[in-house]
Amino acid sequence: PDTRNVLLEDYTGIQCGNCPPAALEALRLKGEAQGDRIVYISVHAGGFAIPMPAGSDHFTEDFRTTAGTQLYEEFGIPGTPRGTINRMMANVNGVDVQHFRWSDWATVTTQALALAPVLKLHATSTVNSQTRAINVNINAKAIAALPEGNQYVNVYIIEDGLETAQKWYNHTPEVV
Repeated sequence: PDTRNVLLEDYTGIQCGNCPPAALEALRLKGEAQGDRIVYISVHAGGFAIPMPAGSDHFTEDFRTTAGTQLYEEFGIPGTPRGTINRMMANVNGVDVQHFRWSDWATVTTQALALAPVLKLHATSTVNSQTRAINVNINAKAIAALPEGNQYVNVYIIEDGLETAQKWYNHTPEVV
C-alpha cells in the first residue's frame, strides 16, 4: 500500500540551549515511525545559529546555509527550536500555523502520517566522483487530486554525523 512520508525540518542553532530536547524528540519520532517514514533534517538558522568568533572556546562552527536562512525567513520562524512538518498548515491550540514548537511535533507528525498520499515519487541519483557533480532524476505521479497551484520538489544534500559543541540549558554540563 502507498503511504505518506513526513519531512520534519528542525530549525536550530548551536547556541540554542532549548534545541537539544527538540532534536531528541525528532529522533524519538523518527524511531517510532515505520521504516523511514520520517525524514528529519536540522536547519541551522536564526540568531542562535550565529557562530562565535574564531578563537572562542565553543560554538565557532558555522552550519548556516543561504537556503536555510531563506526558509527560516520565508516561514516567519520566530525563534528556535521550531519545526515545519511537510511545510503544511495545521491547527494547534485553535491557531493555524505552519511552524510548530517541538512539543507539538508528535501531534502534527501523527496527523501528517495519517493523510493519504497524493503523489508517488521515485528518485535516483548518481555522483561523478571526479567532478563531484550530482545528477538527480525524479519521477512523480499524481495518485490523487493535487492541491491547486504550483507544486514543487525540493532536493536536499544532507551532511550527516557532524559533532560539535552545543548549548543545552538546564543540563549538566551546559555545553555538550
